[in-house]
Amino acid sequence: MAEGKSRYGKKEYRALEEYSVNVEKVVLNRDFVQHSHDFDEIVLILSGTGEHLVGSQVYPLKRGDVFVIKGDTCHGFRRARELSMVNVMYDSSLLFAQSDRLRQVAGFAYLFMVQPEILHQEAYPYTVYLEPEAVDAAEQLCDFLIRQLEDREGQYQAAVEYGFKALAAYLANHYQTRDALSEKMRVFTKAVQYLQSNAAGRVKLQKAAEAAAVSQRHLERIFLEICGESPVAYLTDLRLKHADTLLRTTCRTVAQIAEESGFQDPDYFSRVYKKKYGVSPGKNRSGRPPVSE
Repeated sequence: MAEGKSRYGKKEYRALEEYSVNVEKVVLNRDFVQHSHDFDEIVLILSGTGEHLVGSQVYPLKRGDVFVIKGDTCHGFRRARELSMVNVMYDSSLLFAQSDRLRQVAGFAYLFMVQPEILHQEAYPYTVYLEPEAVDAAEQLCDFLIRQLEDREGQYQAAVEYGFKALAAYLANHYQTRDALSEKMRVFTKAVQYLQSNAAGRVKLQKAAEAAAVSQRHLERIFLEICGESPVAYLTDLRLKHADTLLRTTCRTVAQIAEESGFQDPDYFSRVYKKKYGVSPGKNRSGRPPVSE
């Protein structure tokens, strides 16, 4: 019988609750059922063989493979033989809650935004891996995080946060893709990076097209083909995700969060937020009182 269960939550991991990060090294010799979780996850394969199931797609595994898995994406493993890996569980607020130079790293947009959204697509060829020396370095960064998290009595919040960001930056700087990105995927990734970097301000679609070196019309066609929505809709979704993170992790007012997330009109923000999440922003604050204006 396969190991595991269908859903995992942050409350099951003390380090994830306290530090927004949990790191585990595991070895699999049997199937692990497909599952989802309420946190995101980096999976780094260290050795062994097996297959990674992401949605309906199957990816043969070998040393150096890297996957960034969104919490709502079902994934699991089968045919595992001495499959050694590191699982880095994290709250996405560590990457997206604040303006950070990490998101300016050239590979960030693809690794942490593009690949996680489309790994489940049929015949997706652009999986990510590290060269052998880079695997060793990434494993050392993971071991550092494990050591910090094991000391329950210490005050290591800063070390854990910076250690996690160092790992994320290292992966973004050193990964390669199994196949070279197509021109279409390159354009999409460039545009996503521009939208993410400028989401808090006034964004002109023409500027995103210029950043990707294509016409605005061509950019719109690429977005529809790859993610099924327009660049404007994609940008709105980025802003809403950022706003939702701020609602869950800060005490700012709804108006402040709307402005910081790129929404000029707080009333419009409240309407689109409720449409996406089913509740108003003020009712989705995890019990945190707002600060005064």
